Amino acid sequence: MFARVRLRVTPLPDQGARAEVKDALAPGTIPVSYQPALRESIANAADGGGIYGYPVTGIRVTSFARDSTPPPCRRTGRYAFRRGATRS
Repeated sequence: MFARVRLRVTPLPDQGARAEVKDALAPGTIPVSYQPALRESIANAADGGGIYGYPVTGIRVTSFARDSTPPPCRRTGRYAFRRGATRS
């Protein structure tokens, strides 16, 4: 079981708005049934405060997944968000 995810984070006009999660997945990269798990894990990571415990607001996160199965897809989305938060 594995997952590979790339995220793009951009600002929203309203900096107080809840984090918005979208996907830009190429057809056939991961099954449609797994996509909600990826979006949910990223949204939960943002709402849960990233790495410092404060909810992350005012951003749009776009995911680009390559391949995945559901459990790793959840873990990988959360990990990718947290890793990106530490590097920005």
